[in-house]
Amino acid sequence: MYETTTSPRIREGIQRAHKERAQALRNAVRWFTRRR
Repeated sequence: MYETTTSPRIREGIQRAHKERAQALRNAVRWFTRRR
């Protein structure tokens, strides 16, 4: 799917964005469960 973005800098940015999004989602879930 991302065959065109073979440049290491772009791939690193995408990986970092995915990691940050996953961490934010985990924090949101934790905050949600703690609030209940």
